[in-house]
Amino acid sequence: PGAQRGDAAKRSVRPEIRCKSIQFSPTGQEWAAATTEGLMIYSLDAAMLFDPFQLDQDVTPDLIRELARDGNHGRALTYALHLGEQDLIVEMYRSVPTVAVKLVAQSLPVVYIERMLKVIASELSSTPQIEHHLSWALSLLGAQNDRLRAHAPQFLSAFRALQKAIAKHNKDLSRLCNDNMYALSFLASTSSGKANKAASNGDDATAGTPEAPKALFRLVRPAPAEDAQSAEKDAKRQKSA
Repeated sequence: PGAQRGDAAKRSVRPEIRCKSIQFSPTGQEWAAATTEGLMIYSLDAAMLFDPFQLDQDVTPDLIRELARDGNHGRALTYALHLGEQDLIVEMYRSVPTVAVKLVAQSLPVVYIERMLKVIASELSSTPQIEHHLSWALSLLGAQNDRLRAHAPQFLSAFRALQKAIAKHNKDLSRLCNDNMYALSFLASTSSGKANKAASNGDDATAGTPEAPKALFRLVRPAPAEDAQSAEKDAKRQKSA
């Protein structure tokens, strides 16, 4: 109204959005708004990610834990990632058997790669199950190799956290292995020295023993019967003479 120039029909007007309800979380860190454009969730915590895709009101933490107990680890972990509860994600991550890690890693949605890498890095830094975490890292990096290479800058923070955790374990284990190698080398050299000393003492004792006379080991050969008879005849002749 009141426009003197231009066509009023060509004006840029932003669409109006109606908000029907607003709810705040008990902690005051998040709030949600139900609008005509959908459910809008805002959070002060950057790690909080709620993805309601393929979720319904029946998907609860209890249902996710039941899926994990039944062996549906891939589905349970995916639902936990959709809900975005960090404690639940870590619980489902730990519940996956090491033999099933590769299959579960291949079934995860691409959008959760970065978050899973950060979970692995955090678990590597705080828990001693190194084999389980490294199996997760290798399986996830191998399954999503093409995307990670194409969007490497997007995952730099996750890569750095993972590298830092692995480097720390490498340093600790290298020191422990070196200490064990030095201890084993010392024990081996000590035992070989004792064996050589015992052998030399045995040689000295053998050398100090006087040699037995050879006459003791000679066998006296009994005289044959013919020699005895000839000796007896000679004795008779001497008597008769």
